[in-house]
Amino acid sequence: MTYVVEHRLTTDIVLSNGNIVSVSIPVKLQTPLPLSEGFQDITAIVGAQTIGPYESYQVVTDFTIVTPEELMNAGEEYPDWVNSRYLQLPNSLPERVRELSEDITYDAHTPYDKAIAIKDYLSKFKYGRVQVPPKGPDGVDYFLFTVERGVCTNFASAMAVMLRSVGVPARLANGYFRGELDETTGNYIVRGLNSHAWTEVYFPNYGWIIFEPTPTRPQATTEDISGEDVISDEGYNLFFSNGEELPFWMMESEPPGIEDTRGTSPLLYVFRFLGIIILLAIVVFAIRQLFDRRINQLKWVKTATDAYERMRYLATEGGLGAFDHETPLEFGRRLSENLPGQKEDVDSVVQAFINVKYSPRKELGERSIIWLQKAWVRLCLPLVKCIPVLRRWTLLRPHQWRG
Repeated sequence: MTYVVEHRLTTDIVLSNGNIVSVSIPVKLQTPLPLSEGFQDITAIVGAQTIGPYESYQVVTDFTIVTPEELMNAGEEYPDWVNSRYLQLPNSLPERVRELSEDITYDAHTPYDKAIAIKDYLSKFKYGRVQVPPKGPDGVDYFLFTVERGVCTNFASAMAVMLRSVGVPARLANGYFRGELDETTGNYIVRGLNSHAWTEVYFPNYGWIIFEPTPTRPQATTEDISGEDVISDEGYNLFFSNGEELPFWMMESEPPGIEDTRGTSPLLYVFRFLGIIILLAIVVFAIRQLFDRRINQLKWVKTATDAYERMRYLATEGGLGAFDHETPLEFGRRLSENLPGQKEDVDSVVQAFINVKYSPRKELGERSIIWLQKAWVRLCLPLVKCIPVLRRWTLLRPHQWRG
């Protein structure tokens, strides 16, 4: 299949579908390990240079067409690189997740049968947004045994973990739905609300095969997407990630005759009250816009040292700064205890700083910088939310975050 992609924002992501044959622009292949004979595990494709708005590129791909019968007969002779990476599970995974996975697949005799059994089991859960799990519980365990509902990332993550629990290599994949057909041009328009996650299962001789564990849901809206999933040309929307906007009313003109009855008509007080509401709404809107812009400046970092120093500075202003006797690891550990659910992101910033500060290699690789920036974006707003004094401080001293 040959298709052309034209972006409407600045990005380096190359949209791919199937097995890539060629791309009309220079690209970089992101892989967990160096590509070699017998190892073709491409996890993402990015442009060698940033792709700007209205720039386009052509992609040629091919697809593996396979029947259920062929997948049932594919066997379990997985390459070493598949077994070593895509059967990994954390030691902290609750035992009841493994037990549930084994019970569901008890009568399944092939990896394909196991995948279908788990997919059918998850289809009984409801689709819908849920609150972030409390600190401590495993995310998949919380989804399976507590809330029993979630969005596509919950379903896809659960299926991947459950399959690995029963010895079937699987992974989580992220991308987009096909989008909306523009009947005028015949093109498909893909937006942020079309983002989606699914599970991919590895089969010998066939490679990665897509499985869709998420049950049928209504048309996607911005309410279905978390702030971390929505990327626009303004960056991550940190405040209105659930699609809500600040209330705003605007009266175009005063009703006829109001001038003649000013001071005597009860309507005067109504319109004065509405005027005050409008003024307050404008002020609140302006303040929130200013604060949002300052946070966008704050979250943009280029180096590990920059991210670490900003983290320290924010923590210091909130009374959680590093002590003189603390090492970066000790400071990060203590900060994580005061920021529930942010331990992984704090650790990412601290570890990146240590790598460039104390190791012979003084610069992070391109992939490590991307992970660092994502971790800092996720960490920035919780720092502000958990340390209220920073809200006022960020507004009063915005020049600190320029450059």
